[in-house]
Amino acid sequence: MLLYNLTTQEESILSDLYYNEVHFSTEFNDKSTTYFYKELINWLSGEFDLYFQEQDNDSYKIYFPNGLITVHIKNNEDLSIISKNKMKLSCKKNMIEVLRSYNRFKIIKL
Repeated sequence: MLLYNLTTQEESILSDLYYNEVHFSTEFNDKSTTYFYKELINWLSGEFDLYFQEQDNDSYKIYFPNGLITVHIKNNEDLSIISKNKMKLSCKKNMIEVLRSYNRFKIIKL
């Protein structure tokens, strides 16, 4: 049981959690721009500065114990946030943390 008061958006995303014999995974998609994506990566790197982070040309990864969060932009307009973890509760918890950080970022930047 999660000790968070979940929003409707968070509940719908976490209800799509699936298991593929290696890890649990859930995904969030939203419309975005390349500039918004770069600003978001800068924001998330500050929010999760205690975790190992890696940035490629098209994706940004935050590594947690037993899992990771991947943020990438597809076709310069579709933002995707994917949480993968070996433990179901940690997968949900990490996704909630990133989504709440994403929502704080949107409120401040928009």
